[in-house]
Amino acid sequence: MENLRLTYINFYTYKGWTFEWKKDWPVGPWPCKKDLELRAKAGRKFWDMFQEFSELSDEEQEQYRVF
Repeated sequence: MENLRLTYINFYTYKGWTFEWKKDWPVGPWPCKKDLELRAKAGRKFWDMFQEFSELSDEEQEQYRVF
């Protein structure tokens, strides 16, 4: 019998950006389009916003989670 592991990812909206991110995953965060499809690129504006977001406390970050 094989083990099955179900995972999910969190989506956040902060300062006009929607992005996916899960703290304990080795990849991400990554910006999303309005339909939650991943964007092709993540530019400097996104990373500047994410730097600010990552400095928030866990409780503050949770307020911006949409899924």
